[in-house]
Amino acid sequence: MFPPDVLPAWVAEMDFALDDATKAASFADREHYFDPDLGNSWTATFAWIRALEALGHVEPGVLADTTSYAVFLKGGTRAHATRFATR
Repeated sequence: MFPPDVLPAWVAEMDFALDDATKAASFADREHYFDPDLGNSWTATFAWIRALEALGHVEPGVLADTTSYAVFLKGGTRAHATRFATR
């Protein structure tokens, strides 16, 4: 999909937010220019970063009985998110 030596800025920023959303948000506030490609936009990237900043880190040790879910941990509080698709 991407050339092997190129990582789009939005991919790097969204990945960085998974590790430290507060630092990613601070960086994004200062340096938020990138060329949108593959259907992504600055708005979607910024929303991702801010959502992770509000929710906390992904809690990988929690399993659910559905495929579309995530559990986040911030300050000892868990937030659960899921999507149940309907027809």
